[in-house]
Amino acid sequence: LDGFRYYPTVFATNGVGAESAATTAGFVVDNSPPLCGLVYDGAGIDAAWVGDKSDLTVTWDPIVDAGSGVASTRVAIKPRLSARGLGFEAVGVDVRSATLNVPWLEHNRSYVSVVEATDALGNSIACLSNGFVTDFTPPSAGGVLSELGSAQIVDHLVHVSWYGFSDPESGIREYLVALGTLSSPQRYAPFRSVGLGSEA
Repeated sequence: LDGFRYYPTVFATNGVGAESAATTAGFVVDNSPPLCGLVYDGAGIDAAWVGDKSDLTVTWDPIVDAGSGVASTRVAIKPRLSARGLGFEAVGVDVRSATLNVPWLEHNRSYVSVVEATDALGNSIACLSNGFVTDFTPPSAGGVLSELGSAQIVDHLVHVSWYGFSDPESGIREYLVALGTLSSPQRYAPFRSVGLGSEA
C-alpha cells in the first residue's frame, strides 16, 4: 500500500531445525506525487495584473513528499490555456521563489505560474497559481479643466478637474496631480496622489 513501510525478513534453518533471522531497515512504498502548496504570481503579493515583461517573480508555499521526498523543483510561466510551461528553470528543493525572464509575454493575455516538483522515485506534480493578466500599455489620457475653463491667474490656489481617463485592462489605480510648467511639470508642486478623485 502507498505510504506504508515494509520490512523484508529472511529466516535460515539448519539441519537440526535451529533458526536465525535478519531484517532490513525497511522501505516505504511511494506511488504518489508530492503535495502542492499555494503558488503566487509575484514577490510578497499575489498579483492579478502584471505590467513588466522583463522579469516576473514566482513564490510558493512548501511542497512536501512524505514518501521518498522532493528531489527536484523547476519553475515556468505558461499561457493559461496551454498544456505546457515555457522555459522551465531548475531551482533548489529548499527554494521558495524564483525570478524568471519572460520577454515573450504578450499584452492583455492570461498566464499562470507553474512549479513542478518531482520526488526521488520520479513521481511529479505541477502546482499552478491562480493566474494573472498582462497589461503593458498606459491608461488613455483624458482632459483637464481649470476652474475658469482657461488659464487661471491666481495668487495661491488652483482648482482643476479631469475627465475621460481610462484603462480597459487593469483599470486606473490612482491619479497623481502636480503643478508646474510644460517643461517642468513639478516646478511649483510635486506630484501627489488624489486617489480616484476627479478634482483637486
